Amino acid sequence: MKQKTNGFTLVEVLVVIVILAILSMTIIEGITKYMDTAKEEYNHQLKQQLLASGKNFYSENKKRIPSKTNYQKTDIVTLSE
Repeated sequence: MKQKTNGFTLVEVLVVIVILAILSMTIIEGITKYMDTAKEEYNHQLKQQLLASGKNFYSENKKRIPSKTNYQKTDIVTLSE
């Protein structure tokens, strides 16, 4: 007489776990590549903004660059403004 068993064998469960691990590694790798690309793009945009701000300051201030001697705390501008 055959005995009917309910559930999965250990081998079946291990195969599913291995497949899920491979899928999750692939997904994590894709997400990290996407995040790295986004960080690089953000840094590039920030660099472009800083260069444009510097050129604007240079042209508006009679082609002079500020020195350490004329620096004042009131001249500080944050990026959050």
